[in-house]
Amino acid sequence: MNGQLVQTDNIQVVPVKTKKIYLLCYSHNDIGYTDLQADVERKQWKNLEHAMQLIRQTVDYPQDARYKWNMETIWALESYLKQASPAQQEEVFADIREGSIGLSSLYANMLTGLANAEEMSHFFESRGTCETSTRSR
Repeated sequence: MNGQLVQTDNIQVVPVKTKKIYLLCYSHNDIGYTDLQADVERKQWKNLEHAMQLIRQTVDYPQDARYKWNMETIWALESYLKQASPAQQEEVFADIREGSIGLSSLYANMLTGLANAEEMSHFFESRGTCETSTRSR
């Protein structure tokens, strides 16, 4: 203070804990909120095709540096495959098999903020085979 040493102490500095951060490349599928279904569908097709271009561009990179894409909904994949050529379909399937394209287990986005536990327990059921649960709440 005022140019004079007031106090000295020894302190122990604990190292900062190392954390890994993983970045997940995908595009959010939000029908009705951001756009109409047909427009969202076309955007998802373009996103998937762009992802496949990036997968091809990085194929010679080290394994951990190669581009990977994640499909947020199976609906977007199903929609793409319906309009894709056989060659495009095979390209998607090859990328899925090699792990360059990851798939979600949900068919479409669910409004989890509005669903209760009973409703969420049905999210992974096959389409067309949902049964009403007899469990009490």
